[in-house]
Amino acid sequence: MKNETDQAITNGSKGGEIRSIFLSGSDVYCAGTEGDVAKYWKNGAPSSMTADTKTARANAVFVFNGNVYVAGREHNGITFTAKYWKNATPFSLTDGGNFATANGLFVVPK
Repeated sequence: MKNETDQAITNGSKGGEIRSIFLSGSDVYCAGTEGDVAKYWKNGAPSSMTADTKTARANAVFVFNGNVYVAGREHNGITFTAKYWKNATPFSLTDGGNFATANGLFVVPK
């Protein structure tokens, strides 16, 4: 909802869930899941970070210096691995030996 008006960001054909919202200037970023795909949306335009061949979830989004950072998890065939994505490029935070997820992130300049 924006200014008391509903804002649909998926077409409803797959289950969708928004887990985080971040404002950067006049841009609105959302992170979540559509089907089994981890995604973020910028002003309603989707960017997929995973394929629908693995179950994944985006839990948090943060924007800094024009880069979009998303925290979440992705199934590796055995369990969930904690990950973050920078501009949809994945980085593993755990080795996949145990169930893990990343629920938040923050970027600090050097």
